[in-house]
Amino acid sequence: MGIGSLYFLGEGVSKSISQAEQYFDKACRNGIAEGCLELGTFYYNGIGRAVDFGKAAQLYGLACEGGSAIGCSYAGDTHFRSDSPVHDIALAIAFYDRACDADYADGCLSLAQIYQEGREVKPDPKRAVDYFVRGERLKSSNQVGTIIVGPEYSEEERHEQATPPPPQK
Repeated sequence: MGIGSLYFLGEGVSKSISQAEQYFDKACRNGIAEGCLELGTFYYNGIGRAVDFGKAAQLYGLACEGGSAIGCSYAGDTHFRSDSPVHDIALAIAFYDRACDADYADGCLSLAQIYQEGREVKPDPKRAVDYFVRGERLKSSNQVGTIIVGPEYSEEERHEQATPPPPQK
């Protein structure tokens, strides 16, 4: 656990969102993907500020470039949101694809949903099944808490499930 997380959680130090942000920002500026990921979550969820999907997408993209598969998936989520000013389905697919290629189940499952439902792309049931099977296999082998894929979920419900969690411990 990094010092930014300690300040965010108040473990061993007084809880301080501003101190946590400073440490996450410094880590990100020094090329540490986890710092960018955590700082992106502040902007995505409006922790200590107004929600800013554009800044969150930028920070998640940096985390992805730094090797964070979760960062790739969260960048995909941010670009996928129809209410996001940085909505871009092609970018969302590219980020989800990178997350899936890095064996992150949520990236594969998000791609499955996009191709199953034809979200701004031509529906492709075979591709959807391939991504779903891969995502479920990854989920069962090393991940928990992934997005549930199925036509019964509206875009709003999907985004409620896809909201990145607060900074990790």
